[in-house]
Amino acid sequence: QNLLILIAEDNFVNQKVLEYMLQNLGLQADLAANGIEVVEMHNANSYDLIFMDVQMPMMDGIQACRTLRAQSENQPYIVAMTANHTNKDRDNCMEAGMNHFISKPFVIEQVQSVFLGLKESNS
Repeated sequence: QNLLILIAEDNFVNQKVLEYMLQNLGLQADLAANGIEVVEMHNANSYDLIFMDVQMPMMDGIQACRTLRAQSENQPYIVAMTANHTNKDRDNCMEAGMNHFISKPFVIEQVQSVFLGLKESNS
């Protein structure tokens, strides 16, 4: 698929790990380091899929998701990424409007599961 994908992650190593996993799946992604960049980049590019770190500087992933859900006509599929993986953390992400949740450190199977969820949401 020709998906426009954004990785929203402030940690360089995590950015590169996810970028590499996506490349192994034949996909490319743009990078954002904070929630403000996410909102600005989505408004300019209308991403199909955003991998959203929950804890980022300037604007966290929860607030960035709420902002996108409130203002964007083209709604992306948003995947929460966090090292905090309690049920409460997951619930907070889903209540903010995220579509999927993966915990760090993530593995390729978690990334692949995102595309199954995205496919189901589009059918």
